[in-house]
Amino acid sequence: MIPGSIEYAQVRIQSRYAARANAAAWREMEHARELSALLEIARAAGFDRVVAQLPMPPGLHELDCATRNHWRERVDEVAGWMPVDWQAALRWCALIVDLPFIQYLANGGMPYRWMQCDMAFANPGASPGKRLPAMKEMAGLFAGLHEPWVDPDAVASGWCREWRSRMPRLSEEEAAHFMVLVRAIESHLAAFAKAAGDEGWRHRHLLEEKLAALFRRFTLEPPAAFAFLALQWLDLERLRGEIATRIAFPSRSLAP
Repeated sequence: MIPGSIEYAQVRIQSRYAARANAAAWREMEHARELSALLEIARAAGFDRVVAQLPMPPGLHELDCATRNHWRERVDEVAGWMPVDWQAALRWCALIVDLPFIQYLANGGMPYRWMQCDMAFANPGASPGKRLPAMKEMAGLFAGLHEPWVDPDAVASGWCREWRSRMPRLSEEEAAHFMVLVRAIESHLAAFAKAAGDEGWRHRHLLEEKLAALFRRFTLEPPAAFAFLALQWLDLERLRGEIATRIAFPSRSLAP
């Protein structure tokens, strides 16, 4: 296997996939009463790089910054394993975590103090017309995402359009496989937008099952890398929820 080949990437991704927290680890995290206990379980369950970035005691802003940084690192890691032709499209996925903030700033929102701690939002105090160049200079990933600064509500469609443009030329079969993955995520987003508050985790679990099936189905194909990243996103979101609950409600009674 040669680094930068799809076979090499698949072996590395499969290793990461196998190291994901299992159901028993998630049950332990859910039932941990103390934040310190939860973090130790998370560290042993494969989230050591996230926990290592947290100050003690962590606050909600520090937690969000750590999870965003971990997401960017994981995207960069996976992209580095893949063939060169696929790296641009994969690295573009790092920007997903920043889309809500880009839309907020593009709508004229005033930057918050916590943004100063995130390198992706360098110089957020600049005027709206100067924020995009500042972001491009620091992160490099904002290049190509022009829509929000003309129409802030187009941030998602602008991201998707640029993502497609970064892909290499696809065969008919490859395009069909990518559409299966895209439709699975789009279907989840549509259902999630209409779901009641207590149905959120059920919808996430259904998406996780679909993504895991697609990950196995597309072994040795580029869609597997994107399915894996989507699973990583769900895992990170779930971990963030558990930690945020302990930070925001330290005296909350949890199930034994």
